[in-house]
Amino acid sequence: MAVKAASLAHFHQGTLPNFIIIGAQKAGTTSLYSYLREHPDVLPCAYKEVWYFDLNYHKGTKWYRRQFIDPASLPDSATRHYAVGEATPYYLFHPWAPQRIWRTVSQAKLIVLLRDPIARAYSQYQHNVRKGRETLSFAEAIERERQVYPGEMERFCSDPSYEGEFHRHYAYLNRSCYADQLEEYLRYFDRSQLLILKSETLFAHPAAAYSESLRFLGLPNRELQDARALNVGKYDQTAIPVHDKLRAHFEPHNQRLYDMLGVDFGW
Repeated sequence: MAVKAASLAHFHQGTLPNFIIIGAQKAGTTSLYSYLREHPDVLPCAYKEVWYFDLNYHKGTKWYRRQFIDPASLPDSATRHYAVGEATPYYLFHPWAPQRIWRTVSQAKLIVLLRDPIARAYSQYQHNVRKGRETLSFAEAIERERQVYPGEMERFCSDPSYEGEFHRHYAYLNRSCYADQLEEYLRYFDRSQLLILKSETLFAHPAAAYSESLRFLGLPNRELQDARALNVGKYDQTAIPVHDKLRAHFEPHNQRLYDMLGVDFGW
């Protein structure tokens, strides 16, 4: 459609997004963003992951604005509400992203997808194996994380410009401790600005998750045309290491999450 085929001039004028899918990684963000792109009232970014509030923050707001179509440049902008947004799943986990997003787009709506923490961690691990980044076994990788992660966080907190390759790629368990991450967002954003979806619901009922997201963004409902799951890793799902030690690790984190949201996800 014409809006989706807008010229590059629209991007050069630029604007700031009014919604962001902030994560979590390996929790269905690619699929949900693809579904939202179908909607005629959604103006997506030139590409899915902008990495602005984590890795490209030094490029400045002017650069970020140029990644989006300005609705004001469209002929029907006076009578039509557009949702302008992007999806970068590292935002949820990045220590500086909540504050940076609030400073830049404090009124934005944020969408969060949360997946069973063990399944998410193992999916991230398998993703790294496929990419050739990971050569350790899952158990060995978790032990390495236990030893390295505290130092990584200390450096992050002392140096906002630190990019943290280990933090981005190898924090398997810590990235699944959602309560810590959401707590930081709720320091800056009102709870009404966050839509938190269970990934398993998106996987099983994509049309329902899509409709809930549209309501949250204030857009008219529309039938989902293509409900295929995207960016799905191919590995033996029965190999996910759901053992007592991992469950015990996540139990207090999950309970904090349930208490915070008033919802028990059953993990």
